[in-house]
Amino acid sequence: MLSTAPLTNRDRLVAQARRLFAENGYAAVSVDEVAAAAGLTKGAVYYQFKDKTDLFRAACDAVMLAANASTAMAHCQRMRAPAPARARSFIANLKIEKWTWLQMQQPVQSAC
Repeated sequence: MLSTAPLTNRDRLVAQARRLFAENGYAAVSVDEVAAAAGLTKGAVYYQFKDKTDLFRAACDAVMLAANASTAMAHCQRMRAPAPARARSFIANLKIEKWTWLQMQQPVQSAC
């Protein structure tokens, strides 16, 4: 069952940052724009994130998590195994993908 809990301020900021960075690129998006799109203040952004780069990393992490979850789910749906085995496989795939993503992380240069 999907959660019906309202999004946290952090979640709202990350969702809007994902959209704005995808539409306009990193350099063209300001912290003020992200805050306004999320219906929050610039102070709310800096309460949740160290700087624009930190917000960008959170947006990238959210994209990777969504992509990895989709890939893992597709793999499990193709399996011809009982539900518990599919669930274990799904979790294992997420852990492997998250580890791979963490190993590939490079510091984002502020000149992006």
